[in-house]
Amino acid sequence: MQSIFWRGPDGRHWTEGGTEGGADFDPVAQVWIYRLIPAVQDPDTGRWSARSAGRPVEVSGHPEQVGYTRVSADPLGEPRIARLYAGLVELLADYEQSVGQPHPHAGELHALFEDVAALPEELRRRGRAAAQTAAQSGFQRGQRNGRRR
Repeated sequence: MQSIFWRGPDGRHWTEGGTEGGADFDPVAQVWIYRLIPAVQDPDTGRWSARSAGRPVEVSGHPEQVGYTRVSADPLGEPRIARLYAGLVELLADYEQSVGQPHPHAGELHALFEDVAALPEELRRRGRAAAQTAAQSGFQRGQRNGRRR
């Protein structure tokens, strides 16, 4: 199973994967507690992985419902996304070279890029979910409304 990676409300990145990550149900609070471990991005490939150093955090409730945004584990795996990223990096470098300081919204631009990079993975998940729903309803076996055709 592939690890799930999140960008936290503070901009740091986390994963549910690894030996310390996971979720447990708290019967007293009636909520799931998610243990997220720090993640680091490889500067060459762009892939995210669990970081061996760093303190895990506990999140009460599903991360998506408390301000975390799911990000792609391999944001540069899609060639069009990789070209977009290369263009973004080039534009930001040109700006910094001409002005002498980083673009004031560079962090926001990188966060927006991560949102776009997560789209192909999200669309694949939706497609699989739709296929599973169709299979469970009997649609692919020639059944409709409980009758065989």
